[in-house]
Parts: sequence; structure tokens; C-alpha cells
Amino acid sequence: MNSILSGESMQGLADAIRNLLDAQAQLGNELLAVMTGNEQQNSCDIPEPCWMPQSAGEVVSQVCPGSVATLKIEITNCDATGRLYQVSAAGSAAGSVSIQPTSLALGAKERGTVTATLKAPDATAGQKLEALIWVRGCREHYLRWTVSVGDQGGACCHVVEIDDCPDYIHHWYDHFYCPRSCRERGTPADPHG
Repeated sequence: MNSILSGESMQGLADAIRNLLDAQAQLGNELLAVMTGNEQQNSCDIPEPCWMPQSAGEVVSQVCPGSVATLKIEITNCDATGRLYQVSAAGSAAGSVSIQPTSLALGAKERGTVTATLKAPDATAGQKLEALIWVRGCREHYLRWTVSVGDQGGACCHVVEIDDCPDYIHHWYDHFYCPRSCRERGTPADPHG
């Protein structure tokens, strides 16, 4: 039994095969993105409101009992005006955290470093101390710092960078009551006075 395919049938078959290959390629790209952690976020995802503090991440320090954990925070003032930065600790271990300096005046586009230290008590292994380190300038930033006391570890120092920049980009999801620049948040400090 002979079967002859017409021109329309051949075109339909070619289109079906092309669509199948396109779908397979798209599926392969999506699987690869998920496996490598490079998947695109949905452009319709609405981020946290502009008035929420910005997370600077989490740091875990492993120290021996009696050792000192150190956290260096490099703050960059991205704005075109000077700004006074306030750095403080909160949380259950806030009383054990020493911050030097607690305020830092930075001129336009300048960078400065604040150091936070926490001396681990002579405690048993397994104790964890946690503090939130707050950096207040143009925006509010927070860093979750956990110091884990154990038999293995020693004095350690972590460096965290915080770029404190005004947000001049307008998105469809913006709340119109939110200030976009830093100037509305108070008077900039004179970094040289």
C-alpha cells in the first residue's frame, strides 16, 4: 500500500517537528537554568516596599571560646552629597558587640570602614550568638551576624560591602509615596566639619 503525502501534509509535518524541537530546546534551557541557579525571575514579581530596610546578607563567624569575631563593614556613599552614617547593633547579642566608630561622615562618593567585634564568652561548644547590625544613611541596611562558638575555629574577620545609593529608577510597581532620593530623608552631613 503506497501512501503519497501532499505538499500541505509535508509542510504540516515540518511545522510540527520544528515546534517539537523548539519546545525541547526551551525545556533544556529552563532545566539548565534551574540546575545552575541562573533562572530568571518573573518580571512581574513585586519586590519588598521601598520603605523596608535593605538586607546586606548574613555572616556566620566560627570562633573558639574566648576568641574575637570581627566584622568590617565598608560603606560607600553613592550619593552626590555628604551623609552621616549611624551604625548600631540589635538583637540578643547586641550587648556583646562593640562598634567603632558608631557614626561615620562620608562625603559624596566616599567610602569608609566601620569595625564590629564580638568576644565569644568562655562557653561550651555549640553556643550561638546572634546580632543585627544596622547601618542607617540614605537607606537603612541590616546584616544578620551569627557567631558560632565551637572547638574548632579561631579569631576571624569578615568584610561586608554596603553601597548606600539613592534609587532614581522608576518601576511600574513603585509606591508613589516613597522618596526616590536621599535628600528627603534629612539634611546631609558636612563630612569635613
